[in-house]
Amino acid sequence: MKLSPVNIKRQEFSKSVRGFDTREVNDFLEKVADELESAIKENETLRRTIDQLNLDVERYKTIEDSLQKALIAAQESSGLALQKAHEEAAQIVRIAEAEAEKLIAGSAERAQELSKNIAVLEERKAYLFSRISAMIETQEELLGMKAPEQVLATEPPVAKKEPDLVTIPLDEGHESSEVDAPVDASVEVAEVEPSKESEEKKEKDPSKLFFTGSSEKIDINNIVED
Repeated sequence: MKLSPVNIKRQEFSKSVRGFDTREVNDFLEKVADELESAIKENETLRRTIDQLNLDVERYKTIEDSLQKALIAAQESSGLALQKAHEEAAQIVRIAEAEAEKLIAGSAERAQELSKNIAVLEERKAYLFSRISAMIETQEELLGMKAPEQVLATEPPVAKKEPDLVTIPLDEGHESSEVDAPVDASVEVAEVEPSKESEEKKEKDPSKLFFTGSSEKIDINNIVED
């Protein structure tokens, strides 16, 4: 028989001589039944609490598992993100280095091209300076040194002499008249001798000195300087 508070309270004992006091036994049984009932109730309460706690534990375990999985996933994701970030950073560095190398190469080529252009310009500059210097020297020589032929060429041209009027005698009965005719070579014309004054002036004026009858050329500028 299962012991319960009701069974304890309803338990009956046989009577005998010199037995226990019935009232005391019944009171004791009542107390035992009450205590047992309280213990059973408390046990039930504790059992329900334990069951609830077990449920909570299971739930917390589930949450813990979820958190663990989330943490692992986060770690893996962070690792992947970190790895991806490292890869992207490395790629950016590679691209930047490639661009820098291109810029450096382009700058070097540009500098080389500019150096070539500068060299060409320097050569052209030197050539132009030499040409200009030669032209200046030529002009200085032309301005500082004139040939006698050029000096004589600068003299004013001599006016063309008009033919002289010669008196020619006509036949008898005609008056003599002056006709405009050129002088015949057979006609003797008295040559006018130059005066001494004109000769002296000619000797003093270097520009009037003309030397003929000789193939030697005399520099008039040198005569003037002497």
